[in-house]
Amino acid sequence: MAVLLLLSFFIAFSVAGKATCDICRAIVVVVEALVINNVTEGHAEHAIDKICPFVNIENVDEFVCEGVVRTFAPTAWPIFVSGTLQPHKLCELLHACPRETAPFVPPTDDDVPSLDRSTALSEKPALQTGPFRLLQVSDIHVDFEYIAGGNTNCGTPLCCRSKQGVTPNTTAGPWGDYQCDLAPKLFNKWLVDVRKQKFDAVVVTGDLTPHDIWNETAPEQLSRLLKINAQLRNAFAPIPVYMSLGNHDTYPVDMFSTHAVDFRHHDDFMWLRSRLPDMWGVPPSSTKNVLSGGFYASMLTPNVKLVVFNSAYWDALNFYLFLADTKATEMITFLRNELADAEQNGIGVLLAGHIPLNRGTITHPASAAQAMIDLLDRYRATIKGVLAGHTHNDEMQFSWGASSASEPSAFFYIAPSLTTYKNKNPSFRIYEVDSFGNITDFEQFRVDLPSLEAGATWTRAYSAKSEYNMNDLSTASWQDLVKRLQTNGTLLDKWYFNYQTGRKSGAPSAAERKELFCLFNGTVEDLSLIHISEPTRH
Repeated sequence: MAVLLLLSFFIAFSVAGKATCDICRAIVVVVEALVINNVTEGHAEHAIDKICPFVNIENVDEFVCEGVVRTFAPTAWPIFVSGTLQPHKLCELLHACPRETAPFVPPTDDDVPSLDRSTALSEKPALQTGPFRLLQVSDIHVDFEYIAGGNTNCGTPLCCRSKQGVTPNTTAGPWGDYQCDLAPKLFNKWLVDVRKQKFDAVVVTGDLTPHDIWNETAPEQLSRLLKINAQLRNAFAPIPVYMSLGNHDTYPVDMFSTHAVDFRHHDDFMWLRSRLPDMWGVPPSSTKNVLSGGFYASMLTPNVKLVVFNSAYWDALNFYLFLADTKATEMITFLRNELADAEQNGIGVLLAGHIPLNRGTITHPASAAQAMIDLLDRYRATIKGVLAGHTHNDEMQFSWGASSASEPSAFFYIAPSLTTYKNKNPSFRIYEVDSFGNITDFEQFRVDLPSLEAGATWTRAYSAKSEYNMNDLSTASWQDLVKRLQTNGTLLDKWYFNYQTGRKSGAPSAAERKELFCLFNGTVEDLSLIHISEPTRH
């Protein structure tokens, strides 16, 4: 239950920038006292509720605080009581405080439109042999409660909603607002306008629903997922659409499990899992894996396979991981078998999922994340790229394995969000993929909200090869780009502008440069120990 507070304050609402280690530790003191004194869950929840009026964090009012308590208490409290996770470790785990001890190692264990059925995925390859274009859209976060004229400065983490009223001075525009989630009007426009581009298949890398995590229920979440999935598949029919699960596509946010410890406190998520096969339109051969854990594989062409993973198995905010009741081992075994089969048959593999590794993930020798890192390293010649989202930024990331002495074992293409939240230009991208599954280039598209008033639509912002003067998009070429970014300030400024989806121009600060180069390399470091020289600008 304190997790619910910490989860929301330090992760979901981190954009406010006001959450501190001191606040986290103060809340944890209360939680530890409750655990030590064997307080019942109901009394503990009441005690935590009493903290809410005194919480002084930007955009987190008493109503939001209490809503988050109600949402996360049933999951978090039994974990604390069981002793699996000590409350004082939580501030480190959520990166609210510096790590002072060795990392904690959790235990592991093996209104909805009718669907256009022509979008159902086939057992056979969806496309003919040859180069193809693959559209990726991520982090849609469409908010059906968005209202034009709504309050953009409402005092809660998500604004512009119908129940928050209309104000004369801070009003949301008809197409959306940069402080709010995606307006339905803009989502509907995108579904029409994107069809003007040429592409052969679509991959959706998770997060369809809005950021109102304190105000959700499971039935409402399922209704929104069904509606958005149907809208996507119907709009693209008969082009195949490959879906994946984001951390905002469950309830509560980030939570996912396939085994219920007990049905009062711990859900087996069958309310969601049972609907995924039909919602995603997977073929019968994939039903078991989707039903089991939200992962599957599908042939794009006779020579290229798409393998979709469920990143909930390494999401540090998925508290079910601390109860060892997930089936991460089953997914890793599935991935290993798919990659081994592809290697044996000379098939190229594209991986797709929501959260990139080392972005708020649990990584230790026995974790699913480490197993994934090992697979990326072992099958580095077979895996042609990993498509991900989650960060809302236009960026990239290397993965390093045991044999990655001089060259990374894998490369993550991290697509920016379609949602405007927070301060992002709605974006999508289209990859050029050759007959062997190699990504030879991609085009990034985006639109800014003011231009929509003049009738604008999404335009190509850049081509990766042309923008960054690359001969190809091999891992070695991306490494070369990172080296050039460290010395060429003009190139770095261009990269940073695109990283911000065109919403922030100019040179990144020294601290931002450090963070960028850590993100490039897939590492989370103490930035004070890293020195990045000021690059030269021409």
